[in-house]
Amino acid sequence: MQCGVVRLVICSRNYVAPGYCVIRYFLLALLVTCVMGCQGPPGPAGAVGSQGPQGEQGISGSQGETGPVGPMGLQGETGPLGSMGLQGETGSVGPEGKQGQDGEKGVAGPEGETGPIGPSGEVGPIGSSGEVGPIGPLGDQGPSGEPGPTGTQGEVGPAGADGVAGLPGEAGVAGPRGEQGFPGDAGVDFSNLFLEEQENTKDHVVLITAGSSTGSGVLIDSGEILTAEHVIRGQSQVLATIPGRGLVNATVIGWDVARDLAVLNFSADGSEYIATMSSGPEWTGEKWTTSGEIGSPVVAIGYVKDISSTVPMTSFGHVSTWWSVMPGEISTLGFDSAVTFGMSGGGLFDIDGKLVGIVIQKSTLIQSDNRAVRYNEIEEVLPELRAGAQNP
Repeated sequence: MQCGVVRLVICSRNYVAPGYCVIRYFLLALLVTCVMGCQGPPGPAGAVGSQGPQGEQGISGSQGETGPVGPMGLQGETGPLGSMGLQGETGSVGPEGKQGQDGEKGVAGPEGETGPIGPSGEVGPIGSSGEVGPIGPLGDQGPSGEPGPTGTQGEVGPAGADGVAGLPGEAGVAGPRGEQGFPGDAGVDFSNLFLEEQENTKDHVVLITAGSSTGSGVLIDSGEILTAEHVIRGQSQVLATIPGRGLVNATVIGWDVARDLAVLNFSADGSEYIATMSSGPEWTGEKWTTSGEIGSPVVAIGYVKDISSTVPMTSFGHVSTWWSVMPGEISTLGFDSAVTFGMSGGGLFDIDGKLVGIVIQKSTLIQSDNRAVRYNEIEEVLPELRAGAQNP
């Protein structure tokens, strides 16, 4: 077999890189192997010839151009990991492979969830308060301040009480009697109490029918009538004629025989004209009234059935006396307004239309001593009567 001659320049001074020199060594070893493989069996050794002259050194061939690097193939998928085999013999070192392409960066995994906040630790106990230190010694008294300014003058105090009146002087000599004048006007006018149709003082008074007898009463509150006890004696239900409304049923609630007073109740509708109770003389800002006083004008109002059961009678006069010496010291007024049977339980009113008493008795001795229970006595017993008292 005949083998070709290969010219090879090893590690020339024009080499490019150490890796390139390694490749040359590898190719040289490959060439030697081929030459040895092509050689036939050795013949008999020939005679040693004389050494010839040294030949001239051959001219080094020029280095061939490096071919272009081929494209890198795609990286295959990684197979499953097999079981580990037995370790083989160490093979010869192979050529260094080319560096593969960097693999793609994997996708970042999701961020883990934040764990829950742990529980707060318990608050430690409050430490005990320290002891209060002792009170320090009292300091020296400071210097006196300057005198303050003089205060303003106080207001004038109230006037003192009036002095005692002096003794009356001696009466002078009586003068000659003058001529008699014309009759004067009494100066009392009740007409204002009866002018208004809606607020007529007569409308305070009602007619009471108790069995076979009749009497009068006064509207003192909504659904409430005050009358004389002897008018309703022995009755629990009576009939009352209310001005502007008509006949209603009334129930006896309480009574007081000694004072001759009784309270009745009925179903009110708001149309009733309620009387105002007098509390005695009052200061008007200019003068005192004379309500209920001896000599003050009054009018008695009550029903006289024989005359009219729809219009009450009125009688004018004055308070003549003030009694509180009756048995049990019941306070009554004496008055001279004319009264008759049927007016018992009616009202005695002052010049302003206020109720000063309840008519209870016609005098059989003197006209000026007809009787009415006084306003202060009414105020005293009225709460008991409203509560259902049955006083003998």
